[in-house]
Amino acid sequence: IALVDAAGNEALFDANLTSSPSIDANTPSVESATATPSSGTLHVGQSVDVTLTASESGLGVGATATINGVDALGTLHTPLSNGVEHTFTYTVAEGDADRAADALPVNIALVDAAGNEAAFDANLTSSPSIDANTPSVESASATPSSGTLHVGQSVNVTLTASERGLAAGATATINGVDVRGTLSASGAEYTFTYTVGRGDADRAADALPVDIA
Repeated sequence: IALVDAAGNEALFDANLTSSPSIDANTPSVESATATPSSGTLHVGQSVDVTLTASESGLGVGATATINGVDALGTLHTPLSNGVEHTFTYTVAEGDADRAADALPVNIALVDAAGNEAAFDANLTSSPSIDANTPSVESASATPSSGTLHVGQSVNVTLTASERGLAAGATATINGVDVRGTLSASGAEYTFTYTVGRGDADRAADALPVDIA
């Protein structure tokens, strides 16, 4: 800096100023974001790792770190040796938002020592879908619901579930007999048919064992 009087004489100061702040004029940025796994469907209790690659090392976590709207601040892994990769883990919990594939919302801010932020706030492409709402059986009924069935006669057992589009799981028995192949579905109602076979277990009224997943 040069100061000058009316006669043109200069007072010059050209030096590094002691007792002065440091300058950080390069705001960090997030150069990429990836999910592991990057496809498939995650259910309750399963996890996905989200890795942000920053433009510089030595960053910390800012005030915001959410994945699928869930706080991920406490899930930061120890940064890798290169110092620019920061991995957070999201574990699906019952009641979290369901998400389609390639649409996982990530909102994470990384910050340098000077307080400059590198923020990533977007739906992450190449990410798994999220199914965070476990279906449930809301009611079960038998048709007929009374009387006595003999060999060759049938009863329909209808389960009303909390959602449509379900399939029979690994277990589907009525009176101990496999009925997986008898499933018919209408909306959220799933009907299985049991036909009494010779030698099947006898049962009292109001005690028909049903084990269907």
